[in-house]
Amino acid sequence: MATKMSKAERISVSESDLADVSIEDIISPYEELLNALTEFNDARGEAEEALSNALGYHEEREWESRNDSLNEAVEALDRMKEAFDNIDGDWHRIDDDRMTTLRLVMDRVEENLGVLVEA
Repeated sequence: MATKMSKAERISVSESDLADVSIEDIISPYEELLNALTEFNDARGEAEEALSNALGYHEEREWESRNDSLNEAVEALDRMKEAFDNIDGDWHRIDDDRMTTLRLVMDRVEENLGVLVEA
């Protein structure tokens, strides 16, 4: 049987019920994941741009500028890898094939940059 409540009591109880079911604890990990995905993508774009610049400087034989651009790409790749570690989690699933592809690309770019920066 329904309890007889005044309108003010119903408003108050409803407000209290809504306050008790906050989902901030659920949102927080998703915000962290979204931030990591955004950082990964931003760093990827910066690395891509730095490599494009490095190629242009290389073709123009501007070695110091090329090397600076390569170092920028290394820094961006480091940020990508750090963000990637925050993306790869147990509580959410990103397609394993996609994650493997991303790992392989980062490894290949890191290997190439390692050779280029050492040269």
